[in-house]
Amino acid sequence: MRSLTLPMPVMKLVSTEVCISGTCLIVPAPVRPMRLKLVGTHQTGAPIHEMASKMAGTFFSVDGYVEFKPVEGTTYQVTGELKKERSCVWIVDAATKNAVTEKVCKG
Repeated sequence: MRSLTLPMPVMKLVSTEVCISGTCLIVPAPVRPMRLKLVGTHQTGAPIHEMASKMAGTFFSVDGYVEFKPVEGTTYQVTGELKKERSCVWIVDAATKNAVTEKVCKG
């Protein structure tokens, strides 16, 4: 049985600066509770590989919305698992590894 742990992009919320995987954007809104769409999926080098994986039943994905209440100065990670039985994605506190959102699951 194949399983894949998703890469963990880091999202750091400091005032109005949002950084994901080292790329930072200035967001014109204060840190506040928000609804986010999380997507967990495989990445392939070519669209044909994705189509072949889907046909073989080895391409898994999950997406859905979570309520997220960031705390200024805290670093977060998007994490999850892609498995045939059940695929999930969620956000954790990078320092403690404790979940800060509900898990979005499929399967």
